[in-house]
Amino acid sequence: MDKLFLKKILRLAFFLFVLYIFQAFVFTRVAVKGVKPLIIPVAAIGVGFFGGGVKGGVFGLFCGILCDAAFDSVPLFVFLLPVLGMFSGLITEYYLIPGLPSYIICSLGGLLVISVFQMFSFVMFKNASLAVVAEAALYQSLYSLIFALLLYWPSRLVSGGRK
Repeated sequence: MDKLFLKKILRLAFFLFVLYIFQAFVFTRVAVKGVKPLIIPVAAIGVGFFGGGVKGGVFGLFCGILCDAAFDSVPLFVFLLPVLGMFSGLITEYYLIPGLPSYIICSLGGLLVISVFQMFSFVMFKNASLAVVAEAALYQSLYSLIFALLLYWPSRLVSGGRK
């Protein structure tokens, strides 16, 4: 195996490990308006954005596994994050100019997709009010978007960054 390839894999694994520690043990205790930020999904979108669709999809799979473990929830993220990571890479390759504004737009879109999937079970199976759940989803997306700004450079660095 190539040493450079191994370094890239280890860099991505360490990045994901650090994010998991923050997601599972720090940000589960930091709620604003009852919502907690999603930093692992933002990282999956960022790696796809800067590293391409394949790297985003594979990294998104591992992100989804750890994100479901951090939230102790149904396996939503393990199916959703590979698709979002791959899609962010593909949309950047063909439609968006790589840069901070496009990254923020892509991150917000991914966070809103995640919020819609999270809202579905509350509205359909727990008879929650759509307005209340949509408000919480919007707060979660905007709260997580702050961390998208903070993860812009680390995501670009660990994914190899586009020129």
